[in-house]
Amino acid sequence: MDGNLFWVPPRVLPLFAALLLTTSANLSAAAAETDSDALRKKLEEVTAALNELNAQREKLLQEKEDLQIQLWGRASQEEDAEEYTESQDLFEMSIVDLMNLDVLPVGTLTKSVRRISPAAITTITKEQIWQSGAHSLNELLEIYVPGLQYSIQEWEFPHLGIRGITGDRDDKYLLLVNGRVLNERGHYGALSERDLPLLADIHHIDVIRGPGSAIYGPGAVSGVINIVTENALTFRGTEVTAKAGLIENFGSVEIKHGRKFSQDSGMYVYFGMDKYEGASPDWAPYVSGKWFTSWGDGYSVRPGRPVPFSVVNDNQAWAQSPRFKFHGQYTHGNFDFWARLTRGGLDYINPLEAYNNPAAAGWTWGPEWWQPAGQQAPSGTGYQQLTFTAKYLQELTGTFSIEYLLSYDTFRYMRRDFSNNYNRHDEDELFARALGRWTPDERHSVAFGAEVSLESFNSMSGGNFNAWRINTYDWDKEAWTTATYSGLGEWQWALTDSVTLFLGGRADKNTYTDMLYSPRAAVVYSLSPQDTLKFIAAQSVRMQNAEESRLRWLQTKDTSDAEELDNLEFRWERQHNDNLWFAFSGFASRLDIIAWDVASVSTTNVGLQKFWGLEGEFTYKKDRWNLSASHSYVTLTDFDLREGMSTYLVSGDRFTSWSDHITKVHAGYQFHPNWSLLTSARIYWGFPGAQDYARSRDTIDEGFSDAYDAAVFVNMGLRYQKEKISMGLDGTNLLGFIDRKYNRRLRVQGSCNDYRSTAPSVLLSFKYLF
Repeated sequence: MDGNLFWVPPRVLPLFAALLLTTSANLSAAAAETDSDALRKKLEEVTAALNELNAQREKLLQEKEDLQIQLWGRASQEEDAEEYTESQDLFEMSIVDLMNLDVLPVGTLTKSVRRISPAAITTITKEQIWQSGAHSLNELLEIYVPGLQYSIQEWEFPHLGIRGITGDRDDKYLLLVNGRVLNERGHYGALSERDLPLLADIHHIDVIRGPGSAIYGPGAVSGVINIVTENALTFRGTEVTAKAGLIENFGSVEIKHGRKFSQDSGMYVYFGMDKYEGASPDWAPYVSGKWFTSWGDGYSVRPGRPVPFSVVNDNQAWAQSPRFKFHGQYTHGNFDFWARLTRGGLDYINPLEAYNNPAAAGWTWGPEWWQPAGQQAPSGTGYQQLTFTAKYLQELTGTFSIEYLLSYDTFRYMRRDFSNNYNRHDEDELFARALGRWTPDERHSVAFGAEVSLESFNSMSGGNFNAWRINTYDWDKEAWTTATYSGLGEWQWALTDSVTLFLGGRADKNTYTDMLYSPRAAVVYSLSPQDTLKFIAAQSVRMQNAEESRLRWLQTKDTSDAEELDNLEFRWERQHNDNLWFAFSGFASRLDIIAWDVASVSTTNVGLQKFWGLEGEFTYKKDRWNLSASHSYVTLTDFDLREGMSTYLVSGDRFTSWSDHITKVHAGYQFHPNWSLLTSARIYWGFPGAQDYARSRDTIDEGFSDAYDAAVFVNMGLRYQKEKISMGLDGTNLLGFIDRKYNRRLRVQGSCNDYRSTAPSVLLSFKYLF
């Protein structure tokens, strides 16, 4: 401290001597500080000169590129190679550099580095997509995302669940493309994209585990999946990708082209198509846990054995038709426009009751319900979605900008049940958003905005009982419209160099709901350069699906209740060194769940469930090795079933549709400059809750337990890459070659007394960059 702040008695000579020494030191420091000022001034002059030279260089490079485009319509081959090399640098960066990249908001509205984002985030890169050997987006997410479960069920499309939260539909998480929510709102939820093997258009995928309604809107109860596509600034040239699957038979071809017009503008186009026949019942057997004689044709079905009658191929495309995806994107500076068209769908196994006793399966619409088991049509869903989105960033000052987004989305799906009843649903949405971001200083960042969504729905009657009931109340007008108005905001405040506070939330009001609130508060503490602690408290909501909301309004003239999640989370992330990163999360949740209620024949708030979970994950990357692994555990602590309600989501104190323990591992080794060996494993350690549920309802025979034991899915792959050619050979679900039981998937959300095995398969891949 400064000696002038102390009084020294003259008789205390030692202290006086100390004063002289201190004064001398201060004078020396002042001299050093003067030298530092001179050096700092000189550094500023040199930096300014370099910046001026860089500006002149950029101007000359831009002029060079403009001249090349005029002459040849594209950049030179040398620049192509340079840009390709630069794009690979991201994948060669250390884990430390990746975690500290300044990124567009992920899990936040305000811009921040990934390390301090108040969420548990998994990013799947395009390199990981190529290395995965995944047959679909569903499988890709299952391979890489901790605590995510892929499952099949009786009446609906296959499901994804996160952190123990699942349902009879996929409406508890949001699926986005380039930040635009693409969930179907009428009935299914996240339907499109997930079944397709066409993945070459994706640059990366960000998956946020845990509630996200405060940032992304109603529906982000269990998580958010945001697909970020390639564009002209991330991909240049022309690339063709072809795949062929054996045993699980399919073929696909994808082509994409990116062309840059200037440093910040260009055009990108992608198209992919597949023909997916799936795997035959010999390789993907369907197994019942209950003895019965099949309806109409008298086959004797034995527990633990494949059914003797014919069933649909596993993962067969809807109506055995080709599926496709198109994406086109134009970028010019702060303006971005893209259009996306997907067409897909799946055929799947009918409910077990349909083969046993059609009358027990539901509503007997006509004589077609009484077809023999082996002659029934497979249930299935086909869809088509078309989206146009325009976005513009207006930078008003160096600290304040406004992002405008305008989008139109149209969705069509067709459902078919085993009795050949068809139901068509049409849905159209016009969506607009304005989001302002203000950074007045280095400590504060604020985002605030508004959204409006105008939607039109039309559920045509047929096999869909909701559509039939809606039309019963409203014969003259099948279509209906809704409007949702939203306000959202976030304040990011760096309290100190090591502590950052996030406060934010949103409010949403739909035609058929009361006001919905989704607040979030988080504190991120950088304990050390290696350690980051995150404390998050959030509430997420989900509106009832449009069919149920419309029906309730017609019946009662009342708004629908919402699904609400309260969540507390603690997360520790440690960047141990350049090669090793690991994280640990603990969360406790309270969910007022909306699910299917058999008693009222509707989807409604059936009860309040309380649960908690733990997640651990690590990534190690060094030289030619990379290894990642995760384990998640979720347990139900209490379930308060509402009076008169029923649900098959829980059995006593256990989840029926969830594996309490899930382990995932994926690894790679580059044993030659051009060759890599890859492997992954996913282990569901068992479904004891499902077994308890089936036993309590006497839907399985004594001694049958195959469906509830651990299921293990193992992939291995070989990759060759040289210059612009890449080839792959994958064996997927390999344990199925030893015993089909290893690859079984319990059919959840029903009687929990049957399963279907996923077939082992061989996958050939080829990619060429022109």
